[in-house]
Amino acid sequence: MIVRRHVIIWPVMTEILAAHKNSWAIVPVKTLAEAKSRLSPVLTVGQRQQLALRLLTHTLTILKAAQEAELLQGFVIVSPDSHLNEIVKTFGGNYLAEDNGNNNSSLNLALGQAARWCVANKAAKMLLILPTDLPLLTLEALQEIVVAALPDSCVIVPDTLEQGTNALLLNPATRLNYNYFFGENSFRQHRMALAKEGASLLIKHNPGLAFDLDLPEDLALLPPTWWDNLPEVRGVINK
Repeated sequence: MIVRRHVIIWPVMTEILAAHKNSWAIVPVKTLAEAKSRLSPVLTVGQRQQLALRLLTHTLTILKAAQEAELLQGFVIVSPDSHLNEIVKTFGGNYLAEDNGNNNSSLNLALGQAARWCVANKAAKMLLILPTDLPLLTLEALQEIVVAALPDSCVIVPDTLEQGTNALLLNPATRLNYNYFFGENSFRQHRMALAKEGASLLIKHNPGLAFDLDLPEDLALLPPTWWDNLPEVRGVINK
């Protein structure tokens, strides 16, 4: 039995994962100045930037651990914000400058850009697409998704309301031909598109992945310790 960072991978599972070492994760990130705009009724621009950076570093920490546990070969952050380059490199990731802006249409174009980059430059065989607003994301949750996709399935993790897509694993990486549907009702659209392709599809419900930090009322649902490094934001929540 191999134990890495509290994740237990049995020998048989290690062999299976070895056959899928070219698994890459893609995380799209807006510019920090424009991040978490839906929280503007309760947080200032500076507070939203701090929160966005906290969410990003949490995601990068988990992805780095997944890479060290050999769940992922690597990960790439696609963003128009070049200031993120050095941060991403600190965690052992790759930064890709986004060619587009920040609406849903350009988000999906940016994901297509990053997916093509992973396939062309890293020979990716599986792709895992994650947002950065998953404060309860864990390494165990990522392991569950990757293992569920083996040997040849795609996996969708919906949000709590089963409207959005909080994680999308494509196996093989070229599923959907680099056309994604993140935005309104993306869970339904991704499910329908994969079914149309005849893909083997699994729907995974994971409480940690289902919770995304998007609206003001979501802030109070996080454990108090999550705000330890964000005292200004915690002060707003406690009012």
